[in-house]
Amino acid sequence: MATIFSGVKNSELFTLAQKYSPEFQRHTAKITADRLNLGWEANKNFATNPQPISEWFSVVMTMILNKVDIARVRNPIENYGIVETYDTPFGNTIERLAVTGIKPVNPRFRGLQNGQSVDMFTVRKPELEQRFFTQNFDFQNFVTLQEYQIKLILQNEFGMEQITSGIMAQLENSLTKQRYLNELEALSAGINSTDFPLQETQKVNLTSWTDGAVTDAQLLELVQIVKNLAYALTLTPSSSAYNAGEFDTAVDKDEYVMLVRPEILTDIQTKLTVGAFNKEDLAMPFEAKPILNFGGLVPYADAELKQRVYPVYDTNGAQIGWNTTQNASTVTVENGEEFYKDTNADVLAVIIQRGALFTTMQNGIQIVPTPYNSAGMYTNYWLNGVGMGVHFDYFYNMIVITKPQS
Repeated sequence: MATIFSGVKNSELFTLAQKYSPEFQRHTAKITADRLNLGWEANKNFATNPQPISEWFSVVMTMILNKVDIARVRNPIENYGIVETYDTPFGNTIERLAVTGIKPVNPRFRGLQNGQSVDMFTVRKPELEQRFFTQNFDFQNFVTLQEYQIKLILQNEFGMEQITSGIMAQLENSLTKQRYLNELEALSAGINSTDFPLQETQKVNLTSWTDGAVTDAQLLELVQIVKNLAYALTLTPSSSAYNAGEFDTAVDKDEYVMLVRPEILTDIQTKLTVGAFNKEDLAMPFEAKPILNFGGLVPYADAELKQRVYPVYDTNGAQIGWNTTQNASTVTVENGEEFYKDTNADVLAVIIQRGALFTTMQNGIQIVPTPYNSAGMYTNYWLNGVGMGVHFDYFYNMIVITKPQS
């Protein structure tokens, strides 16, 4: 045996083992696959040649399902506790009210005689700020489960249950991805709103920043600014300077989350704090969470970002690729080959109050099967999310830290 395998490369072991061991040849995954594909197609006349049937049952009786891997997704924004979710089954318009502060008046009780009182006819109404949000998207997805497909592949009830539940999970995963993208766009809308623009006190610009080669001094300035903001946000009784609605309120420090580009966190941890004598003083005063972008990504066909591309959809409305013209039916740029322009590229970090982003669901999420199609032997399962909404509330505090602005 040593002589046979002398000087043999790993890539040649399979062929060599087949040559000297018929049993090895008979039971390898490659040969099994060949029999179930080429051999099966070449021997369809089972009446005169029962060999394919025999081979099929030989494979089936020795097969056991080992594991079902189910694709998973995550929504970092919701995992960070920034987004609040509300069930709103009655109506598709959301009303929110804010009760503002009441300033004290001159004491009118002074000098009152026995039996007298302050003027009961004086009217001073409280100030209530009213705002409305509407449901802004519907969601639907579906999948077809074919009876023969499930029975053909799996050999036990456990496997059938696992694969079926895994398929149903993908319907919900698709909604999770869509909500993540919508929440990023809602965040971008809050940053760039023209209807409710940020106050100047909500925008902080660094004096220096070098992309790809940030210095210790630039990182230190960022840390100093964030620490000063923590004092400004928490030491006053209340403030209206940090939300676009000018709502005069107080927010505790633990109600904030600092969203920051991950490379900045890495630079702080590996450059600024390494070897520092007082590294605990360089820590962020807010809960810092990495975020890849702040929404506002625009797709392009080229790395130079000159040619815009637009989504192409199949007959069911699923996005299948991109084209340089709008409403096209053919794909010229495959998914994954597009490039993105970051319209919020100057934004380095956002300090945001929990609940500034919120979602609403009018009828909840339902997965509903259609009647069984006896001719096609399949059932369609539909996930419906009707009357949903993703919103940014401009009465909540948010501070945007950006690169130097000319």
